[in-house]
Amino acid sequence: MAIIKNDMKLLFQGDSLTDGNRYKKMEQRWDKNHQIGHSYVYVINALLGSLHPEMRLTFENRGLSGNGIKGVYERRHEDIFELEPDIFSILIGINDTPSPSRAPTEPETYYDVYSKLLSELVEARPAVKLVLLEPFMSPIRNNYDILMPYLSRFQGKVKRLADEYSAIFVPLQEKFNELCREYPPEYWIWDGVHTTENGNGIIARAWLEAVAPELCRIIGG
Repeated sequence: MAIIKNDMKLLFQGDSLTDGNRYKKMEQRWDKNHQIGHSYVYVINALLGSLHPEMRLTFENRGLSGNGIKGVYERRHEDIFELEPDIFSILIGINDTPSPSRAPTEPETYYDVYSKLLSELVEARPAVKLVLLEPFMSPIRNNYDILMPYLSRFQGKVKRLADEYSAIFVPLQEKFNELCREYPPEYWIWDGVHTTENGNGIIARAWLEAVAPELCRIIGG
């Protein structure tokens, strides 16, 4: 059964990887050129929206640069629940790893807050379909040897949550690992964390490929 039908709202949440420098102020909402940002969300919107205008899909981007899972949870009412999504897609985790300006989020706390977010959303909108993207990074990031062990534990939590909530899981780390062995890592992820246009295309394609089996072939496989 297809999960995308006419007049559905697709909501994307996360950090800067999702944000894509979108306009955020209410007084800027009139400018439709910049509402979706220039991240992988833009690519998904462009492909689905251009291929299927008859479906009248609505795309909302509420990713916020710098957020970790706690930040997304704190914004849950105005930036998730009040938007009443039919499909909720989230990519979060890199800002939960340690940095000079913040303490890391413990993996169990990451899981607990993430699970609470999903539980509350499903309770509010039982028919919502969840899409959980695996957080990722590449070896050119400073302190990779310190950050990756944290991130790998978050990755396991996201996969667990996808199983528990019957969500669509979008694997990304191994995909980028393979690509970075074939081409310079900065071609995909310029600083080890933030994707280039090329990397955004990879995320968008992975998202569409993961969701495609439940789209009833509307994106052509």
